[in-house]
Parts: sequence; structure tokens; C-alpha cells
Amino acid sequence: MIRAYGDDDFALLSRWVTDPYVLFQYSGTYFSWPLTRKQIADYLERYPERKFYIGCDAAGKPYAFGEIIPKADQPPRLGRLLVGDPELRGRGLGGIFVRELVAGIRETLDPAAVDLFVLEENRQAIRCYEKAGFRFVPGEHFDLVFRGKAYQVLKMRLLLKPE
Repeated sequence: MIRAYGDDDFALLSRWVTDPYVLFQYSGTYFSWPLTRKQIADYLERYPERKFYIGCDAAGKPYAFGEIIPKADQPPRLGRLLVGDPELRGRGLGGIFVRELVAGIRETLDPAAVDLFVLEENRQAIRCYEKAGFRFVPGEHFDLVFRGKAYQVLKMRLLLKPE
């Protein structure tokens, strides 16, 4: 299940984002290390239409963080996706969380598609998104620079309605 992120969830997020590279992988270059409550609050104030969510298991224990980004002239986008505890990664929880976020988007926005961005080198995340039905959008990519190195970011799309 998913639930809205609350200010108390920052403690979880700060435990899950364990180093500068994890922060970059999860959020691109928007936030800086170390992640602070103020950065999150400032982001949510600047983008009130964007919503953060926490993925929880059947017992209500949080395991993931993500964002739904509505777009006026493009498909909505999933962002800042992270299965928090490294011990839980690779167990299918990311796919469950992504499908739950997509279901929430379908209910509220009813779009034809949903997009997301992923680092080309993040093979584990790519496999997760592909299992959830996302496919690469040809020619849609850009680079982000982190600590002097360029990383290619690829766009993926899940079609929800026939084109």
C-alpha cells in the first residue's frame, strides 16, 4: 500500500539516503548532501502539485519512497523512487511500489501514459521498471554531472491507453 509522505517520515528518508551517490541516484542533482528536512520542505513548497509517497508492506512497515509529478502538457512522471533499506532491494518491492503509484495516477489523473527517468547504469532499477511495463523512449535522454562525471539519464514510459 502507499500513503502520503508526512514530515515525520524524514527520519526514514534520511536513514535510507546513506551517501552522496545514493542521493544523486535517487534525486538527480536537485538535492545536496547531506539531505535535510529544510531541503524537502523547500522543495514541497516550491512544487505544491507534486506529492511524495511512502510504500508500506502489509503490516504497515515503510519500505519505499517516491514522488508523483503531474504535468500539464505531458504524461505525469514518477520521480525520486527508492526502496529504502538496501537489504530489501532486489525482492520485488520496487515493482509493487511502482505499480501502486501508477494505480494512484490512473485513479486521479487518468493519463494515457506515465513517464520516469533512470540512470543508464542503474540496471537493477531498469529491470524493475521493465517488469512493471515501462519501456525506453528512443532518443529521450540527457546527462547529469555528479562529482565531475557525466551520467546518462534515460526516459522510460508506461502506456496506459492505446496511442
